[in-house]
Amino acid sequence: MKFLKAIAACLLAVTAACYAFTPVNAPAALGRKEEIAQETRVYEHTATPSQVFTPTATLAPSATPTPPMTLEDCIYDARFVEDLSVPDGTTLDSGKEFLKGVRIENTGTCDWQDVTVAYAGGADMKLSPVQLGIVRSGASTDIYLPLTAPVGFGGFRSDFILYRQGTGAFGKVFWTDINVTIEGRWILVDLSQQRLYAFETHNDNTTLIYDSFVSAGLTYATPPGNYTILEKTESMTMAGPGYYLENVPWNMLFLREDLGYFLHGAYWHDNFGHPMSHGCVNLPVEFSENLYSWAQVGDPVIIDEDASGLVNSILTPIQIYTPETMAIPGN
Repeated sequence: MKFLKAIAACLLAVTAACYAFTPVNAPAALGRKEEIAQETRVYEHTATPSQVFTPTATLAPSATPTPPMTLEDCIYDARFVEDLSVPDGTTLDSGKEFLKGVRIENTGTCDWQDVTVAYAGGADMKLSPVQLGIVRSGASTDIYLPLTAPVGFGGFRSDFILYRQGTGAFGKVFWTDINVTIEGRWILVDLSQQRLYAFETHNDNTTLIYDSFVSAGLTYATPPGNYTILEKTESMTMAGPGYYLENVPWNMLFLREDLGYFLHGAYWHDNFGHPMSHGCVNLPVEFSENLYSWAQVGDPVIIDEDASGLVNSILTPIQIYTPETMAIPGN
C-alpha cells in the first residue's frame, strides 16, 4: 500500500513539472511587444507620394478629326431641269403679263439660303424680284417668274441666273424664249428710212393704217427700243439748249428720259425723210393730227434702227414703195 502511494506521489510530481509556469518580468514583456510592433510597422509602412511609382499609360493612336464644313467652304451650283410653263416658242401678245415656271436643281454642296433670281441679259421682261426659300443640296425647287412680254413684234429671249449676296451669281443661265405678236394698234418707226408706219393687227392679220416720212434725231439720236404711248398732249411748249418752240401740236410721249421723247407735229420745217430733231420724231402737222386721233395711251411704239425685214414681211412691194401709201387717209 505504501508502495502505491509512493508511485502516485511520483506521478503527481512529474505532472506538475510538465505544466510549471515561470512568471515573466512585466517591463521586459512590454518591451518585447514594442519591438514586435515596430517590426510590424516596418512592413506596413506607406510610401510618400514622391516614392510612389505610377506607370504612364500608352494611348492608342487616333485619327485627326476633320473640321466641320462651313458656309464659306461649301459650293453653290445649280442646273436647269425643265420648263413648267410657257415653254420656248410660246406666242404671247405684246405687253402681256405671264408666269414662267422652271424647275432648278441644287447641284452644289451648300444648302441654299438667301438666294434670288437675277436678270442676266437679253430682252428686258420686267422681272419682279423672286426670293427662294431654303433648298437642300441635291434637291430641286420649282420657280415661277412674273414677267411681261416685251413691246414689239417677233422673237425675244430673256436670260436669268441665281444670285446670293456674298457669293455672287452661280450655276448655269436659264431663260425664256417667246414669240411676241401685237393685237390691235401699234406704231413702227424705221430710223434707216426715216419713216413711220401705223398698223392694226387682229388675229394675226396686219393692216397698214397710216404711213409717212418723218424726221428723227439729228443733234441727239432717237433711242431705238420698244415703248408705249405714255401721255397725249394737244399743244405744248418745248425748250432746250438752242431752241424754244411754242404751240408744238399733237404730242405723244413715249420715253420720259432727259426732257422727254415725243412723236409730235413740226411746223418749222418740211424736210421729212431726213434727221432733223433733237431726239423726238417730227411728223408733218396734218399727219400728226390724224395719228394723234387714232392712237391711244398704251399703244406700242417700236423704234427700230432698220425695220426693213419686218416691214417687208407685212407689206406688199406696192404698199412699201408706191407714193400713194404716203397719203393721209380721209384727205
